[in-house]
Amino acid sequence: MPSRAEEEGPDICMAADHAALVGQPIDTFDQSALDQPVRIIPPGGIVTMEYNPKRLNVDLDSDNTIVRFWCG
Repeated sequence: MPSRAEEEGPDICMAADHAALVGQPIDTFDQSALDQPVRIIPPGGIVTMEYNPKRLNVDLDSDNTIVRFWCG
């Protein structure tokens, strides 16, 4: 999980551009259209701790529904 400072910092990865997809199935998100690293994180998924402000992270719930987008 990103720190509070990282969540409130600049939206370098353009997470806010995808906010309309929160609550939608992951199938509605076309990551192939993006020219940046993307990390899809299922519940309980293991993630590395290195911070990459250009990477778009997508948190999912147990139904593969998008819960949030964040940079890191």
